[in-house]
Amino acid sequence: MIYDSHNTRLKGERLTMTFEYANFEKTIAQLETNPELHARFLNTLSLLEYIGARKILKSQKEEKISSQILAHAAEEIRHAQTFKKLALKMSSGKLSTYSEDHLLCGKEAREYFQSLDQAVHAEIGEDSYTNYLFTTLLIEERANQIYPIYEPVLARAGYPGVLKAIVKEEDSHLKDILTSLQEQGREQKKDRPSMSVDKMIELRMLEAAAFEKFISTVHAAALNLGSLGQTAEKKPASDSQVETASGEAQPGLTRGSTQDSKHTNHANANPSPNHGNANAPQSKG
Repeated sequence: MIYDSHNTRLKGERLTMTFEYANFEKTIAQLETNPELHARFLNTLSLLEYIGARKILKSQKEEKISSQILAHAAEEIRHAQTFKKLALKMSSGKLSTYSEDHLLCGKEAREYFQSLDQAVHAEIGEDSYTNYLFTTLLIEERANQIYPIYEPVLARAGYPGVLKAIVKEEDSHLKDILTSLQEQGREQKKDRPSMSVDKMIELRMLEAAAFEKFISTVHAAALNLGSLGQTAEKKPASDSQVETASGEAQPGLTRGSTQDSKHTNHANANPSPNHGNANAPQSKG
């Protein structure tokens, strides 16, 4: 299935969706008061960017790898490194890995990515490159929506301008993806089915729901772990007890070579067992 660039108004304007950001803004405001949890959230963003780069390289066949795809993967790795460096600075070097206790809701972050993979795959089928384009489209749109909101928070934390540079590259990725979808649409035969406006709206709504689920979990964890830390500080407990309470482990990345093969069932998506092979929908993060 291809993208119908005429019906979805890619020529000159993007199909508009209205997203509510109140929960995201509340979440980052809560994290701003707790540097320890904020550092873990930054490390989780690093994980998402890393997953995106890994999926790009794992999903595309060697004969299909272009300079643009290599550049995209390289930039996602650089974004992952940028967030990792911030997490290390904010945690005084503690968050060195993507282990569970170094992340904030890492499991839910991975589930967000997987739900998009599954939804796009259910709609597109076994075309790995088209899957890459559509999943990337959804994620780049999300990055371009939330990173500008998050940028002032990082600036107040002492890291101004970091997200502005990332947003510039993410916006460039989005433009490249839109151009590729337009070109693909022109190359396809007229009798091939196209991605309708309704289907794109459905995919964007699914992405919004998946992202909201992830951020709601982060917000709840930040409130819970933050209150645990405050309670521990008020009690006449030992330093080790306080540290244990404030550093309680959250669900995180499952380690091992089969990371991409673990899936999340979604009400609007048909889970596919093929995420580990080249034809499965593996894409940007």
